[in-house]
Amino acid sequence: MAVLFPVLGAAHYATIPALNSQTVASAGPTSAAMALTVNNSALRAGITFGSRPGGAIPADGHTVLLVPAGGAGPAAAGLPLSSVTSWLLRGKPATDEPRVPAAL
Repeated sequence: MAVLFPVLGAAHYATIPALNSQTVASAGPTSAAMALTVNNSALRAGITFGSRPGGAIPADGHTVLLVPAGGAGPAAAGLPLSSVTSWLLRGKPATDEPRVPAAL
């Protein structure tokens, strides 16, 4: 477990630049900054709202071993929501604007 936790953390951290690149490409040149702001805010909100129940489980007197089970419920609820959203948006262009590479 001591090896797995840093590896999973590094893998998650490595996905952020790819997600941001996709977000900027989908948003187009006129709203790239706003898209990145919303993307980053959603990440931070997820961390915040995940920490609350994760901290409440041990505070209620349960063992720390139940924390993953407490996170499995919201994750199981989010998976169908993500799948339905992906299915509904499949084939639709993200924007009507032509794709322009982001300037560095």
